Amino acid sequence: MPLFLSSAEWLVLLDRAAPRRFFGSAREEDDFVTLLNGGDCLASLLPDEDEEHPPHPSSSSSAAADAATGRRRVKERRQKLPPRRHLLTYQRFLPLLESLRELRGVSKEARALPASTVYREFYSFIRGSAGAMASPLGQLSRAEYCALATKMTAVGVEQRELIYDLYEQFDRRKRQLHLYDTMDVLRHLHAQQRRAGAERPRHSPLHRMLIDECQDLTQAELALLLEVAHDKDALYLCGDTAQTISRGVGFRFADVRTLFHAHSERGEAAMPALRSLTINYRTHAGIVDCAAAVVELLARLFPTTLDRLEPERGHFPGPPPALLPETDPASLQETLLGADELGLGEMGANQVVLVRSEAAKARLPAFLLAGLVLTVEESKGLEFDDVCT
Repeated sequence: MPLFLSSAEWLVLLDRAAPRRFFGSAREEDDFVTLLNGGDCLASLLPDEDEEHPPHPSSSSSAAADAATGRRRVKERRQKLPPRRHLLTYQRFLPLLESLRELRGVSKEARALPASTVYREFYSFIRGSAGAMASPLGQLSRAEYCALATKMTAVGVEQRELIYDLYEQFDRRKRQLHLYDTMDVLRHLHAQQRRAGAERPRHSPLHRMLIDECQDLTQAELALLLEVAHDKDALYLCGDTAQTISRGVGFRFADVRTLFHAHSERGEAAMPALRSLTINYRTHAGIVDCAAAVVELLARLFPTTLDRLEPERGHFPGPPPALLPETDPASLQETLLGADELGLGEMGANQVVLVRSEAAKARLPAFLLAGLVLTVEESKGLEFDDVCT
């Protein structure tokens, strides 16, 4: 029976098998998995009220209990326990970046850089590349980042200088606020793997691994998978660069081949074959052809952001999706819920409204909120009769 894990669960389990662990408590592990798997971010940051405010005893021993509590708190302060760390997600990165843009010395050009671009360069290249993981500092130097080939990142050299300026400010602020991110976890795990060397791993051998949606993984994550795989020729990766939904990921299959090439030179693995699956048995041709037209535009306008693959074909015929012009909520409700060939009739379990973020849900008209509303990340892999985006 195979073991099914999310990427966050996989990292936590690997950390538990490491000689020196990154996570200091089960609560920190839970927060990490919950946030990355789409849990309630605010709830995970709130202290447990029962822990912070224990109930007062009703017996006559309350004075003694209060004294014991006071001694315990003094002892804790003397121990100088490190402050609790918080996971830095994209939603928490945004206000942090805005505060950096307001600092003196930050140029007008740096302030104008899109937040998604800055985040991707930080996490996919400066800190999330295989080269960064191999560095003692866990990051690329300014010279190394600016020297990256244009096929890896479409950001020009002048913009890279600005981005690295922001990164240096960001790294200092992150430490001051006791924040950590997935790259910190990966850096720790890579270091533990190098320290172990040829020693027997503390976990069971991983004979076969199938990684679905690999386009949502950074080079650092893929390199770690290769390092821990017992048989590197039994590693299967499936993905589509046109379906990347993870923030901050700049994935290309060419980068995967580069990782395998390093192991191939050491005689640890053969160079894998890249096979394109071109027939879609899940979605009819009307939707597949529409998606292919969008992918073609992306390939023309942003050629370095996705791999050039054969066009996908739908196995079953079907009508193209309806594209509605921008309109007011009342007209949109009449169009969507009208009992005609276009209208959905009602917003039920087979209908879904997709939004880009949790914040966008609050801006929807009331009649749409009555139905099922999901972010793109939450809807990945699910199927519906009708989709409104």
